Amino acid sequence: MARVKRSLDAVDLEILEILTQNCRERLESIASKVGLSAPMVRKRIESMERLGIIKGCTAHIDLNLLENIVTRALIIRRRGVEKIADDLYKNKLVEKIYASRTGDTIIAIVRAAEEQEIKDLVEALRKEAIDAEIIDIDLIRERQWIPEKPGIRIIYRCNFCGGVIIGSPYVITLEGVVRTFHGKECAEAYMQKRLLRLAT
Repeated sequence: MARVKRSLDAVDLEILEILTQNCRERLESIASKVGLSAPMVRKRIESMERLGIIKGCTAHIDLNLLENIVTRALIIRRRGVEKIADDLYKNKLVEKIYASRTGDTIIAIVRAAEEQEIKDLVEALRKEAIDAEIIDIDLIRERQWIPEKPGIRIIYRCNFCGGVIIGSPYVITLEGVVRTFHGKECAEAYMQKRLLRLAT
């Protein structure tokens, strides 16, 4: 069974950023940008697909630029909003629902072909939950977000001396494997040591 990485490194994040800009980017093009071979890039992408980080290649459409597509964020505040959240989640206009840990606030992202559909939904909510505070937000700015770092901090170590690298590492690719160093001196010393080992 193939071993799957459990955390992302800097190269994985760079690949994700490239795919976010253009999910149909050629493997060879990605490989040249991240300093790996195309087969190594394919292996990393497949690993991220197995982990569920990459879920497929889709067109990122800015619905706000399309005619007649109305987007709203509805903030609903009331004690015990779980039932409202469940009912909203079944509604075809609702794209996402965020609920607070305290269970008294939900935010619903709603999209419709006509303004009136959202007005009708808000009116129905006001009738269902008379004591709820409902805020209709009509200006939403969206952009795709890629984290600078995964859940844990990325720490680069020098492949020659093992020390922690402060700042940007000096990177070389050797037989399809990315190696990081403090600088050119460490990289050259590593190569000399490696050549001596291969010669004996």
